[in-house]
Amino acid sequence: MTETLHSEFIEQAVKNPDATAVYSDAGVLTYAELDERSRVLAERLVADGAGPGVPVGICVERTPDLLVGILAALRAGSCYVPLDPNYPSERLTFMVRDSGTRLLLTTPASRANCPAGPTVVVLDETLTTEPGEKPVPVVPGDTAYIIYTSGSTGRPKGVAIHHSGCVAMLAEMDRLFEGCDLSGVSAASSVCFDMSVMEIFAALCRGGAVVLVESAVHLPESQYVDKVTHLNVIPSVMNGLLDAGYLPPNVRTVVFGGEPLRRKLVDRAYRETNADRVFNAYGPTEGTVFCSYGLVPQEGTDEPTIGPPSAHARAYVLDENLRPQPAGVPGELYIGGAGLAHGYVNRPRTTAERFLPDPFLDGERMYRTGDVVTFTESGELQFGGRTDHQVKLRGYRIELEEVEARLTGCP
Repeated sequence: MTETLHSEFIEQAVKNPDATAVYSDAGVLTYAELDERSRVLAERLVADGAGPGVPVGICVERTPDLLVGILAALRAGSCYVPLDPNYPSERLTFMVRDSGTRLLLTTPASRANCPAGPTVVVLDETLTTEPGEKPVPVVPGDTAYIIYTSGSTGRPKGVAIHHSGCVAMLAEMDRLFEGCDLSGVSAASSVCFDMSVMEIFAALCRGGAVVLVESAVHLPESQYVDKVTHLNVIPSVMNGLLDAGYLPPNVRTVVFGGEPLRRKLVDRAYRETNADRVFNAYGPTEGTVFCSYGLVPQEGTDEPTIGPPSAHARAYVLDENLRPQPAGVPGELYIGGAGLAHGYVNRPRTTAERFLPDPFLDGERMYRTGDVVTFTESGELQFGGRTDHQVKLRGYRIELEEVEARLTGCP
């Protein structure tokens, strides 16, 4: 197995150059086309200074150019920093400055929303230029992306995820899904939400197609909705789709995440869609997309668990003195393993507070999630809430302290 996120895509492009890589109402690209466009752009980025340790901002609307930009940044040896063009300009400016972003990829449509400061590279102009310098080799420990989450101190925190964690996450996908499950993966999550990493790369690194839409609620409007076989969705959004009766007709696998899942919704998903498998996924950004993944059976009345720990994650349920809790007794969830993030960008104190030495494995670390869970007798995790005031809204982590900090700053 290859050891970087983008090299797995390149392997698929060599094997299946004429297969469709991305379906979008804004255009369709084969693997060969996506490979070539991202390669040329990567060479331009290297000529402009991209490389290991150089973050590249991606401020692009949801078109195939978004995938071109992400892959180009990775192929250039850089990590990418997702910047949603619809975000407030103040927040975009903060993320660019805080991450140390030096290059920013955009399109003519989104350029006006880009923060000032970094060198701006416009995609459609770049792709007609002559190739530049060859990309710099990437090692597994290099950072692949930096995603910002809401911060308890009042400022967003950038989580730095390395390539090896992403590759370990994709290996877990191989255990859970067959190739047909990933033949058409819906990509409806904002690139500022780490579920987008799984949506994009679970397809592109396994020979499937990304079905790119503006959001899950826009799925019915896509001319390629019938290509979706694998649907990733937040429970509250799924409720809305079911109420409206707008669902991909060929979906076979539904993956819930981002919010607590209830049995009533699982029953509706099995009853009102063509899905034959429904999963419940859990994981903070700091653990590389997810750290537990459970298949929810069609029959049953119990509330869904968040599954057993994934192969790329260790899970501990501990009390306030970091002592393991037995099955049936709630405690705080700590996670470790191959998917554990480097930490928070430019936040050494916060990193030290949340990423602790693992008392059970010398030389390893574990992340304090703040989530209350219970191990079941069968080894699955049952979610039980938070130890702090963090809330979830449509899948996004929101620290109420950040809202409070903004409010107290107003006259």
